[in-house]
Amino acid sequence: MTQHVCGPLAGSGNSNDDVFLNLGRDYPDTGRFRIVLWDIGGVEPIPHGTTLCTMGEITLYEGVAQVELEFAGQVEIYE
Repeated sequence: MTQHVCGPLAGSGNSNDDVFLNLGRDYPDTGRFRIVLWDIGGVEPIPHGTTLCTMGEITLYEGVAQVELEFAGQVEIYE
Protein backbone atom coordinates (compact mmCIF):
# COMPACT_ATOMS: atom_id res chain seq x y z
CA MET A 1 0.00 0.00 0.00
CA THR A 2 1.31 3.46 -0.91
CA GLN A 3 1.66 5.99 1.93
CA HIS A 4 2.42 9.73 1.97
CA VAL A 5 5.23 10.65 4.40
CA CYS A 6 6.55 14.07 5.46
CA GLY A 7 9.11 15.16 8.02
CA PRO A 8 12.07 17.41 8.78
CA LEU A 9 15.44 16.39 7.35
CA ALA A 10 17.66 15.40 10.28
CA GLY A 11 20.63 14.16 8.26
CA SER A 12 21.75 12.51 5.07
CA GLY A 13 24.39 10.19 3.75
CA ASN A 14 25.47 8.32 0.67
CA SER A 15 27.05 5.06 -0.38
CA ASN A 16 28.39 4.88 -3.94
CA ASP A 17 25.53 6.32 -6.03
CA ASP A 18 22.82 5.75 -3.37
CA VAL A 19 21.51 8.57 -1.15
CA PHE A 20 19.90 8.22 2.29
CA LEU A 21 17.73 11.02 3.73
CA ASN A 22 16.87 10.67 7.43
CA LEU A 23 13.67 12.30 8.65
CA GLY A 24 12.91 13.20 12.26
CA ARG A 25 16.10 11.72 13.71
CA ASP A 26 19.53 11.09 12.26
CA TYR A 27 21.57 7.91 11.77
CA PRO A 28 22.09 5.70 13.77
CA ASP A 29 18.85 6.36 15.72
CA THR A 30 16.42 3.56 14.80
CA GLY A 31 13.51 5.97 15.41
CA ARG A 32 14.35 7.80 12.18
CA PHE A 33 12.43 7.45 8.93
CA ARG A 34 14.68 6.87 5.92
CA ILE A 35 14.14 7.82 2.29
CA VAL A 36 16.44 5.72 0.10
CA LEU A 37 17.25 6.99 -3.39
CA TRP A 38 18.90 4.16 -5.32
CA ASP A 39 21.60 4.77 -7.92
CA ILE A 40 21.01 8.51 -8.47
CA GLY A 41 24.59 9.69 -7.98
CA GLY A 42 23.79 12.45 -5.49
CA VAL A 43 21.50 15.34 -4.63
CA GLU A 44 21.95 19.06 -4.12
CA PRO A 45 22.61 19.92 -0.46
CA ILE A 46 19.39 20.31 1.55
CA PRO A 47 19.50 22.26 4.84
CA HIS A 48 18.69 20.22 7.95
CA GLY A 49 15.21 20.98 9.23
CA THR A 50 13.78 21.35 5.70
CA THR A 51 10.49 19.47 5.36
CA LEU A 52 10.59 16.64 2.84
CA CYS A 53 7.61 14.64 1.59
CA THR A 54 7.34 11.55 -0.58
CA MET A 55 5.02 8.69 -1.42
CA GLY A 56 5.76 4.98 -1.55
CA GLU A 57 5.49 1.62 0.11
CA ILE A 58 6.87 1.68 3.65
CA THR A 59 9.13 -1.24 4.51
CA LEU A 60 11.39 -2.05 7.46
CA TYR A 61 15.13 -2.55 7.08
CA GLU A 62 17.01 -3.52 10.25
CA GLY A 63 14.22 -1.99 12.34
CA VAL A 64 14.13 1.33 10.46
CA ALA A 65 11.03 2.38 8.48
CA GLN A 66 11.86 3.47 4.96
CA VAL A 67 10.62 4.24 1.46
CA GLU A 68 12.80 3.22 -1.49
CA LEU A 69 12.75 5.49 -4.57
CA GLU A 70 14.42 5.60 -7.97
CA PHE A 71 14.27 9.33 -8.78
CA ALA A 72 15.14 12.44 -6.74
CA GLY A 73 12.04 14.10 -8.26
CA GLN A 74 9.91 11.78 -6.13
CA VAL A 75 10.91 13.83 -3.06
CA GLU A 76 9.08 17.11 -2.50
CA ILE A 77 11.05 19.86 -0.71
CA TYR A 78 9.27 22.54 1.36
CA GLU A 79 11.58 25.31 2.56
